[in-house]
Amino acid sequence: MGGRGRGNPIVVTLAGGLVLSGTAVLAGNNSNLYLTTDVGAALGSARPLGVPIQVYFFLAFGLLTTLVLRRTRFGRQVGLLGTNPRTAAEIGISRVRIGLAVFVIASVAAAFVGVCTTAQTREAGVVGFERLDVDVIAAVIVGGTAVAGGQGSVARSMAGTVVIAFLENVMIVRGFSPGLRTLLVGLCVLVVVVATTLVPRRTRS
Repeated sequence: MGGRGRGNPIVVTLAGGLVLSGTAVLAGNNSNLYLTTDVGAALGSARPLGVPIQVYFFLAFGLLTTLVLRRTRFGRQVGLLGTNPRTAAEIGISRVRIGLAVFVIASVAAAFVGVCTTAQTREAGVVGFERLDVDVIAAVIVGGTAVAGGQGSVARSMAGTVVIAFLENVMIVRGFSPGLRTLLVGLCVLVVVVATTLVPRRTRS
């Protein structure tokens, strides 16, 4: 939801994340917290019907988000702001209010991911999610969602997430170094960006 005179949402997210994580590291002396009880352990280890519970959370959140975007006034306002922000402003949609709401929803979702991860690993720390923001952006781009708005869907972003997660898991199993994993994910994103940029141009010409 960026635009003239407004910060790019990806840049704002990355910068804000660095500020918050740096503050947390300083305040917590870069130490981890360890769980000593089983409260909430099911969020990390439960496997209903043999499937990790995180898969159910992933699908449920995707379905809920799709319904909100397609069936509610708020969802249509979000879509219009991404597709045509000028028209949205002319009909009285508050870019600040909708943008803030989207950031809050994304933050709550990220916090829930942190809770599930803590329940699974039995420890919580500021470090350990250094590349998560990059992986999220990569998943969105690989899924074909335009970071500038106006193109994409929840289903496609979920598909991009599965692709990036599968790629990461394969590289970890094969013992690839963190640097090589980052390099290959970056190349994957670059290929998708180039393909989605050149193909439409050739089609129009």
